[in-house]
Amino acid sequence: KYMNFSRYYSGAFDPNIIRIMKILTWQPRHDKKLTLVKLSALTGISKTTLNEIENGNRMPNMLQMEKIAQALDMRISDLYESEFK
Repeated sequence: KYMNFSRYYSGAFDPNIIRIMKILTWQPRHDKKLTLVKLSALTGISKTTLNEIENGNRMPNMLQMEKIAQALDMRISDLYESEFK
């Protein structure tokens, strides 16, 4: 059975989603000495969007999570914290 996340995420920022999942990109990005501009170039995700993701103002979709994980040489599951993980 698949979870229906539409009640949590409608496309616009929903502050309740932060209670479900916290995105962890800042530390691995800094460990690899990547700027947001460089990560943007590696992922094709705008610098603004990456900044919003890091600051908890936007939730990435799965394609974005995959691109970020590839650029940071990580598994997608290591990019977030969740009580449901």
